[in-house]
Amino acid sequence: MSLEPIPIAALAADISRQNALKEHRVAPVRRLPWEMLAAICKAAIQDDPFFILTLAHVCGSFRHAVLVSPRLWGTFSINLTNRNLKELVDLFLRRSGSIPLNVTILRAVTPCQTPLSHLKANLDLMPNLRSLFCIRWHISMEDLHDPNIHMPFLKNLTVVDQSFGASGLSVLGSLTTPQLQRLTLRSLFNVEFWSDDSHADNDIEYQTALAEVGGTVRNFLWRSGWPRLVELELHGCEMLSEDLVYILRRGDLIESLSLAGRLQDKTFRHLASRPHAKRRPPAEAQNDQEAYRSQKHAYLQ
Repeated sequence: MSLEPIPIAALAADISRQNALKEHRVAPVRRLPWEMLAAICKAAIQDDPFFILTLAHVCGSFRHAVLVSPRLWGTFSINLTNRNLKELVDLFLRRSGSIPLNVTILRAVTPCQTPLSHLKANLDLMPNLRSLFCIRWHISMEDLHDPNIHMPFLKNLTVVDQSFGASGLSVLGSLTTPQLQRLTLRSLFNVEFWSDDSHADNDIEYQTALAEVGGTVRNFLWRSGWPRLVELELHGCEMLSEDLVYILRRGDLIESLSLAGRLQDKTFRHLASRPHAKRRPPAEAQNDQEAYRSQKHAYLQ
């Protein structure tokens, strides 16, 4: 019985070829351009901006796409009960670079004794802020007299005060926003607090409360140089009719107006006599309107 010699050279060459193929084998995801991976990440973080932290650890390709895409870090929310608040804010500020930011400030309904001086200091470090959502933002007493926060590029501001207290008014009293285009104010005044609605108009305390709301909103807009608002929403933000009419008279570019609450006859007479708003160019009007509305709707739910 004869034994054929083993082709050692051929076998070694085949093994070397298989090893070379294995070493140069590339996963499908690594063949995708980073722009496509960034688009996938953008869609994945729509409901949870912090999911970007998870995507950055999927693989090297995703990590590269995340780190070279500052816009993926331009939207985040701040929960005042989070112990790592400052670290998260600093991380997103660093990764987002100089792009406009969309920030939501949230607070739990239950009272929290955490002082907000550090948060206001962080806001002061965000001059490129574009959108700010203040939901149940509690302002501590030591923060009420702090210097104003100047946000020269802020275009969208939403303030919701579920407690109908002074917090929402304190937010307006702290900000200066010369480039503001869309303003939403909700629950800054609770008319249901006044049990005898029939005599409310003659109640000095009631009239003083209305004057405080109207005066705060007017001072905020005056301090901001009466920005060219194109969208105004006032729900549960009742004020003296003189203040509301004055605000509407200055808003000659308002294209979308939403009022809800106890409105007086003077307001309706002004709206009936108000000329049509001056329209902006379509390209400018639709720049980020739909994105802002969908984002605001999600946060107000």
